[in-house]
Amino acid sequence: MKGRGLTILILVLWQHVFGQFAVVEKADVINVKSSASVGSSSVGRLVDGAVVYCLGEEKDGWISIDYDLGKLSKSGFILGSSVKRVDSLPKVPCSNLTETLATWSADSVVLTAATIPFDPKSNKLLFVRGTSLSEMTALIKINGKDIWGTDGNVPKVQYGQLVLQYGRKRVFLPTDNLFEPNLKNTKVYHDWKNKRIYISTLNGDGAGGYAALWIVENGRFKSYSVTRPF
Repeated sequence: MKGRGLTILILVLWQHVFGQFAVVEKADVINVKSSASVGSSSVGRLVDGAVVYCLGEEKDGWISIDYDLGKLSKSGFILGSSVKRVDSLPKVPCSNLTETLATWSADSVVLTAATIPFDPKSNKLLFVRGTSLSEMTALIKINGKDIWGTDGNVPKVQYGQLVLQYGRKRVFLPTDNLFEPNLKNTKVYHDWKNKRIYISTLNGDGAGGYAALWIVENGRFKSYSVTRPF
């Protein structure tokens, strides 16, 4: 428990000081640079609406980012003025919070999140053995999907539900391969102008820590992104 608590504290501090999700705005194409300089080579491209993870600020308004988010996220540099940080948007307050259930609500927006114990017997687990005696057997997939939240260990907790009520519309958000959720690290933001809801969180246990972002637009699920925040 002490190790898990320390991991959560590190993740929270990291998010507060450096890591944050952001969305590319008002740009047809943005070139991702190899270094914080206009003259550096381009290593990728981003279009309007692309989700990135901001790792830190550089000189002259540049920021370091991860993009094409996933297990093999790419890295580079862009100008900070080309993105809107999710945490700059109005926050939907948390109205109820326990270890296993939380609710965020404001006006016509209500997000309900719940966690339940993970049951290994009701899931298909795929393990891989190490190549030497010093390497332990590791869990690599659950129900055929990559795992977020553990570093080769069997999860203890999973999402029971993650549901957004947006006016009369009810949106069930995907959580199939996301484990070890921590409701205390979840934030909800409302972009009134573009009719978008952003749900961001920092989850995971030990080296399996991850950041996730769900986007709901006009009452419909649009996308979600997952990345390692360090």
